[in-house]
Amino acid sequence: FRSHRAMILECLSSARQLPGAGLLWRVSKEFALQLSPSVFDAVSNRMEHKEERVRGRAVYALARLPSYDRGTSVSGIIRALCDESELVRSSAVCAITKLSCATDPRVKPCIMQCLVSDSWTNRTWALKALSNLALLDDEEPWAVAISWLGDPVVKNRIPAVEAVGRVHHPRAHAVLRRLDHEAEDLSVRLAVAEASFPYLKDPNSGELEATIRRLDRSSFYERCKSIVSLMKSRRAVGNVQVIRAVATCLHDSDVSVRRAAVEALPKLVGASYAVALDAVLSKVRAENTHTNSACIEVLQLFAKVGDRVVVEAMEDCCNGNVKTDHQGCMHAFATLAKVAEPGHRKTIAAIVKRLNDENQSVRHAAAALLPRLAGKRQEKCISALVPYLEDLWPGMRAVTAGALAHLHCPVDIAMRCLRDDDSTVRIAAVSSLRRRDFKNNRQVLEALVQRLSEDSDDEVREAAELAHDALS
Repeated sequence: FRSHRAMILECLSSARQLPGAGLLWRVSKEFALQLSPSVFDAVSNRMEHKEERVRGRAVYALARLPSYDRGTSVSGIIRALCDESELVRSSAVCAITKLSCATDPRVKPCIMQCLVSDSWTNRTWALKALSNLALLDDEEPWAVAISWLGDPVVKNRIPAVEAVGRVHHPRAHAVLRRLDHEAEDLSVRLAVAEASFPYLKDPNSGELEATIRRLDRSSFYERCKSIVSLMKSRRAVGNVQVIRAVATCLHDSDVSVRRAAVEALPKLVGASYAVALDAVLSKVRAENTHTNSACIEVLQLFAKVGDRVVVEAMEDCCNGNVKTDHQGCMHAFATLAKVAEPGHRKTIAAIVKRLNDENQSVRHAAAALLPRLAGKRQEKCISALVPYLEDLWPGMRAVTAGALAHLHCPVDIAMRCLRDDDSTVRIAAVSSLRRRDFKNNRQVLEALVQRLSEDSDDEVREAAELAHDALS
């Protein structure tokens, strides 16, 4: 402790431009030092330094360090409020917000003086200090903050909105509600939405209904922010009105709003699963492929396992009865993988139909999904997949070889791709032979030995060696 104090004092007494003020803060914070009067005297002396950066750092040190004498810190910061340097004065206004000094009679008049400063930074920090120290609850500073709300310069109104949102003045929420209806500038309305968030916890404030109404605003920023506010509010979970309003945003014209709705809705479902499901499914059959894709994606996130209503809706997507793009089809596959029960005839038929899709990614995903949902219909899935071992795209041939292995296809089918022209397909074919039912199978072992001796690709030979060791 003594060595650290000596080092700090030495730094503070040095003539370097950047003093030990920042070091003082970091070291004392790390070692939780309760510093002596000599250290505060040294910091106070640095506040008389000719360099404004030094004086500014000393102000920060007084506010952030464990205080030996809180009155000493407040006195030093109040002196800094009258400094000739704008930087030091701004540092002092900022520092005063760090101190629990609301009861000090010297603080409020100094902050009120900063409220009428020519510096926008000083005025902003003064408002923050008043709200943080709970001084904005008094009528005089409250009146000054309210007067700022009518300032013609938007840059001046936003700090006032933020300050009003941080206090517990009885008229604060009414002021915010009025601004929400009257403000024409988008940045002010966004600040109002942010400041109004704490009132969502109060069932009597009407803020929940106000947030829902913001979902109809013309600005997509406001719609996104409102969705995020509802998602963070516990009162919104399971609320039927909220769920239906957010579900409507799945068909929003802006992709950011749809994205926010997809993320929020699963967290808002709560005990209202049936309502949420009905709200989403009623919007799946729209003409816009992008909005349908958002609806399908959100079903993937909250649908319950075994829900046949959801499964049938996804089957319609796969069968082409619902207008969707390839991304929506991929979401439908993911939903079926989570919700559908294996072995259902209609589900398998819908997936098989997508094996002929014009999009390669969809065909690839359909082939990969079939083994997972085949159940007792493995033979039907095998017969559907076998033709795709001759597909023109190597990726499709490779995934088909792997899918057939999971379906326990006959050995002659499993070995068909061992001589494929593409090495990735041969690797998939060799790896697919590592099955328990092929252990000690002479035909398989001979084929693997042949790959080891004849194949020109190192990775194929390595896969063949691993498969041979596992089966022999």
